Amino acid sequence: MLTRISGFRRLPACRLRFRQAERLGKSLVIIAACRPGGNEMGTIDHELQELKIKNKLSRVFLTMPDEKLYPEVLKIVLASCRSQFGIFGYFDGQGAFVIPAITTTDYWNQCRMADKEIIFEKADFCGAWKKAFAGKKSLYVNNGPFHVPAGHISVDNTMVSPIIFRGKVISAIHVANKSGGYDEEDMRLLASLTDYLAPVLAARLERDRTEKELKVSEELHRITVENIADPVFITDAEGNFIHVYGNVGQVLGYSAAEIQAMGNISVLAGSNLFDANQLNREREIRNLDSILLDKNGNSHYFLTNIKQVAIDNGAILFTFHEITDKKMAEEAKAKLERKLRQSQKMEAIGTLAGGIAHDFNNILGVIIGYTDMAMEDAPPDSGCARDLEHVLKAGYKAKDLVQQILAFSRQAKVKRFLLQPQPIIKETLKMLRSSIPTTIDIQQDIDPECGAIHADPTQIHQILLNLCTNAYHAMEEQGGILRVELKRTAVNAADFPEYPALKTGAYVELVVRDTGTGIDPASKNRIFDPYFTTKGTGKGTGLGLAIVHGIIRDYGGAIRFSSKPGTGTDFHLFFPALPGQVLPSDEGTEALPAGTEQILFVDDEEMIADMGRNMLARLGYSVTTRDNGFAALETFSNNPDRFDLVITDQTMPGMTGAELAGAMLRLRPAIPIILCTGYSSIISEEKAKAIGIREFLMKPIVKKDIARLIRKVLDS
Repeated sequence: MLTRISGFRRLPACRLRFRQAERLGKSLVIIAACRPGGNEMGTIDHELQELKIKNKLSRVFLTMPDEKLYPEVLKIVLASCRSQFGIFGYFDGQGAFVIPAITTTDYWNQCRMADKEIIFEKADFCGAWKKAFAGKKSLYVNNGPFHVPAGHISVDNTMVSPIIFRGKVISAIHVANKSGGYDEEDMRLLASLTDYLAPVLAARLERDRTEKELKVSEELHRITVENIADPVFITDAEGNFIHVYGNVGQVLGYSAAEIQAMGNISVLAGSNLFDANQLNREREIRNLDSILLDKNGNSHYFLTNIKQVAIDNGAILFTFHEITDKKMAEEAKAKLERKLRQSQKMEAIGTLAGGIAHDFNNILGVIIGYTDMAMEDAPPDSGCARDLEHVLKAGYKAKDLVQQILAFSRQAKVKRFLLQPQPIIKETLKMLRSSIPTTIDIQQDIDPECGAIHADPTQIHQILLNLCTNAYHAMEEQGGILRVELKRTAVNAADFPEYPALKTGAYVELVVRDTGTGIDPASKNRIFDPYFTTKGTGKGTGLGLAIVHGIIRDYGGAIRFSSKPGTGTDFHLFFPALPGQVLPSDEGTEALPAGTEQILFVDDEEMIADMGRNMLARLGYSVTTRDNGFAALETFSNNPDRFDLVITDQTMPGMTGAELAGAMLRLRPAIPIILCTGYSSIISEEKAKAIGIREFLMKPIVKKDIARLIRKVLDS
C-alpha cells in the first residue's frame, strides 16, 4: 500500500526515484524526489511551500503557550500571505470574537483609536467579516481603501477565512493590505491553512475551556471548603491527619497547620471519639455527640458524622457541626425548668406550711393557754409549777418553730427588732446536735457581751441552719469539726468594696468553720447564685446560700468566705452592732391589765373558745362565746350595743371572720374588733384594718399578749 505525502497531489507524468523507504506496519511510506515534466514545476513549488508553512504552524501549536501561540500563528500567516497586518482569534461561548495577545503586535500600537477593543461582539460584525462568517467561506476584497473608524489603520484590501470545525465557525484569520491586492491563489492558500488549523485549534480551545472550567471548579471548591462553618477533617485509617478544612480557626482558635501538627485526631478529640469496630462494620456513624477543646481550653459541643471514604488505602472523613449554642440553650431551658419545678415545690411547701401553721397554732393556743392558767393555780415554787413552766417554754418554742416554717416558705412577714443573737445561736446549735451525726464535732465560742443587733430571730436561725447544713454535707463521709463563733469586731468599709452600702463601725461577727471537702475554684464565683448547687439529688436546692446572702445584704452587713479543696471552708458574716442600746426587759410577774367589759369571743374550735372564755374571765371580763359566724352575727344583731369588743377567728366554715366583721360593722360602725388567725392566705393585717378591724393577732393566743391588746383597743 502506498501512502501519499501530506500536502502533495498525485503527480502524473513524474518519474520517481526512491531515496529511502521505511516499512511502518503494513504501510510503506515513500519519500520521493520527482522530476516533473512540462508546467508541473510551479505547482510543486507551491505545495512544498504550503507544506513548510503547515509544519511551522504545527511546531507553534506543539511548543508554544496561548499567549505566544496566536501572535506567532498570525506572524506566519501574514508572511505567507505577504500582508501588512491581520488578526487571529476565536469565538467564545457567547459568540463574541476574541483576539488574544493582539496588544503585543506593532499594529496595535499604530492604531490611534480612542477605545481599542480585543473583543468584538456579534453586533460589531460587518462587511467582509459578516459575509465570511455568515457564509462560512473565505473571501477577499480589493476595492479599498475602506471606511474605518477615526484613528484606525488604513485598510486598502482584505481577506478573511473562517476556521470551521464540524460545521461550526470556531475561529477566523483576517489579513489586510497586501501590495497589489489578493487573488484566488491567496484565498486558496489561506483557506487551506485554516482547514489545516481547524482540528488542532478546536482541540486546543476545548482543552483551554476544560482547563478554565477545572480552575473555576477548583476555585469554587477552595472557596466552599474555606468557608465551611464547621471543622472538616480527612484522616488515614489510623486517624492521622491528611487534610484540614473548614473554619477551624474561628471555631477552635487553631490554624490548619496547628491541627496538622497535632498528628492524630485523638490529640484533638480524645481516643474515645468513636467505636472503630462500629465504623468498620457500618462504614458510617452519624449524629455522634462529641466535645472538642479550643485553643483556650473551652469546651465546644459538636454533632459529628464519621464516614469511611475510598481514598488511597482507605481514609476517614470527620464532619463536626457545632451545637454549642443549641446545647447551652437546652441547658438554660433545663435550668429554667428546674427552677420552675423548685418554685412549684416551694409554693407547695408554702401551702402545706400554711395549713400546718393554722392547725398547729390552734393546738398550741390550747396548750399554752391552759398551761398558763394552770400555772396561776399551782402553788408557787412547787414541783407542779416548775413542770408547767417547762411545758409553757416548750409551747413557746413550738410557736417560734411555726413562725420559722412560715418565714422559710415566704408565708410570714419579716419583723425585725432589737435582740441578742447569742440565745438564738445556742438554741439552733442545740437543735442541730440531735440531727448531725456524732462523727462531726460541734464546737462553739459565743461571746456573751458581743452586743445586740436589729434582726428577725427567725432569719438568724435560718442563716445558721443553712450554713451548718452545708458544713455537715461537706463532712458527711469523713466527719470533722464544725465550729461556730460569735464575737464583736470592727469593720472598715474600705476593705469591703463589693458592699458599697457597708458602713465603717462596730459589727457582730458570726463565723462558721468546717473541715470538709471545701469549694472547688470553678464554683467560688457562683455559690451565692440562686439554684446553684454542687450537691447530689435530694441534698440541696441551691437556695440556701442565696437566701443567706440576701438576708445579710438587707441587714446592711456583709458576708465573705475562704475555702481550699480538701481543707475546709470558713464563712464570716458581719451584722451591724447597736452599742448602747438597752434590750427590753422581761416583764416577769408584772400584773397584766384587766377589765370588766363585755366581750363576744368567736372560734369554731370548741377548746379554743372555752380557753378564751376562761382566760379572759380571769382578767375580769364578761365573755360570751359562739362557735360559728352565723350564730355570732345573730347574737350581735339582737343587741348590737351589748358588747364592748368582738374577738373572732378568721378561718371558720360558712362565714369567715372578715365577713363577720364586715356585717357587724354595718350594724354598728364603731364596734371594736380583733381578728385572730393561725394562718390565712386571704387576709393580712393591712387588709383587715382597711375594712375597719382594729387589730390583727396571730395565733396561738398568749394571755399577756391578748391582755395588752384588749386594753389597747378599748382604751383608745
